[in-house]
Amino acid sequence: VYTQDRKGPEHAFSNACEVGAYLVKHGINVFVPIAHSHPIHLWMLNESNHALWMAQDKAMVANAAGIIVVKMPNYEKSKGIAMEVAWAKEQGKPVYYLDWPLNV
Repeated sequence: VYTQDRKGPEHAFSNACEVGAYLVKHGINVFVPIAHSHPIHLWMLNESNHALWMAQDKAMVANAAGIIVVKMPNYEKSKGIAMEVAWAKEQGKPVYYLDWPLNV
């Protein structure tokens, strides 16, 4: 929930990394869009836009077995998450929901 995080993108990045680590520790192979994209975004300055990142995410969803949506605050307002869920459903892939905060 990169743009919807009230504490900003760094906070969203930290949360995404926490989720990625949690899933990897539990044997789930993951691609975490925010964890992967945030450092790259920092190098792109003003060259970055939503459509660019959605193209990246669409390619990842196409190659994924399914997606996991983490129910962080405002996740339901995210246009990107809505698009990812729609792509997964169009391809008949499962969509799982994970409560937040994590129960670790």
